Amino acid sequence: MIQEQLRIAGQKVACDRHIEVFNPFTNAVVGTVPKASLAQVREAFRIAQAYKERLSRFERANILNKAAAIVRERVPQIAALITAECGLSLKDSTYEAGRVADVLMFGANECLRDDGQIFSCDITPHGRKRRVYTQRDHALQPPDEPGGAQGGALGGHQQPHGAQALGEGAAVGLPVCRHPVRGRAAR
Repeated sequence: MIQEQLRIAGQKVACDRHIEVFNPFTNAVVGTVPKASLAQVREAFRIAQAYKERLSRFERANILNKAAAIVRERVPQIAALITAECGLSLKDSTYEAGRVADVLMFGANECLRDDGQIFSCDITPHGRKRRVYTQRDHALQPPDEPGGAQGGALGGHQQPHGAQALGEGAAVGLPVCRHPVRGRAAR
């Protein structure tokens, strides 16, 4: 049996279950990821709900900018992983990897603001005609709790206009984008 590890609040946690990730064209296993138990998911939500910010907005922005820079340095490796996992062409995977860096940069900029907003992504080479929706909401609830991800509300608050189209991830206030070919998340 494979012993996987996942992280909850930065701590490594043993996990006996895993999910195999297959290349959709060759059916070859390209990797595995740990599969959290319901108790582990609830523990992660409990910790997130009790979390008190310790970093300033400036410090958080610096971390996200550094992450964006690392992604930009590793675009070829990240694109190869996306291609192996999703079966996208290397051209499309390279574009997606660039968008990851863009979203981290947008997130860094948003750390310096206090309000949610809608903004155009066409200010970068990867943006095209897309919009990113953000909303500040610090109340997280597990998916099986009233107002959680399955309940359709953002941590107990009503979704903003247009958030219904955001789909998964929007339930915790994350910007989520739909790939134009595969249609996996939301625009």
